[in-house]
Amino acid sequence: MRLVRKTPCPDLAALIPADDCRYTVLTRILRTPCRMTMTDDHSFILCHSAYPFPIWYWTKEEATEEEVDALWHILQPEIAKWDRVTEQGNFFSVNLTEHAAKHLIAQAAKDGVELSISMRLNAYECKELKTPEKEADGSFHICTEEDIEEAVKMFILFHNETGLDKSDEATYRQKAEVHIYAGRLFFWKDKDGRAVAMCAASDNGNGSESLTNVVTLPEARRKGYASHLVGEVTKEILQGEETATLYADASYAPSNACYEKLGFVRRDTICTVGLS
Repeated sequence: MRLVRKTPCPDLAALIPADDCRYTVLTRILRTPCRMTMTDDHSFILCHSAYPFPIWYWTKEEATEEEVDALWHILQPEIAKWDRVTEQGNFFSVNLTEHAAKHLIAQAAKDGVELSISMRLNAYECKELKTPEKEADGSFHICTEEDIEEAVKMFILFHNETGLDKSDEATYRQKAEVHIYAGRLFFWKDKDGRAVAMCAASDNGNGSESLTNVVTLPEARRKGYASHLVGEVTKEILQGEETATLYADASYAPSNACYEKLGFVRRDTICTVGLS
């Protein structure tokens, strides 16, 4: 086992199969400086980008109980570190498959540490797009600099509603600008020209591209806007001969149904496990 600190690890990203849509986020993370990365250069990767983001755990094959036991002994000291570093409580968390999550929770319980699953994300991929069943007024729009203010509001809405990676307005503005300048931020505008839904896309560097930050204004939901927006972005990705991937909150049936009707296939569920 070797320990890598801060240095980007594109060689480790290459260990993750290009068709494994469960770990597209980890693939991108490994191409950036990380606080800590542990690996045996073959069958597993344990990676933490920075506080307060979750630790990621990848295994070539489904993790055995023995492997999860070893993982727990590595993670135990990490819990104490998080308690010292974070200011608003201990937000220690780790992302891993549902199968491994159950073993990790059971192993921690043996040592008197109560862990639980705080979120389940279904990992989807699409290689063949289907036409949205419901018609929607309006049109697809590629965001420009003129859309930055509206995009910031959409990012705030997305992060407040999902609770994922919540930050300040300056961070959301930077995020909007990066996607806009890359040409990878999109709106669906209704017949009156109002932005009612947003979706971003990020290149995973492995022949796939992830759809992220999909959100619709509360008053504009159930009108087919998000479905048509995701469909248009997916179409563009597939035309570039790449696979479209995304994560969806497993507890929110409408979004999962929307993606499946568009041709997205669920490959697995990634769980976020943290202190109860």
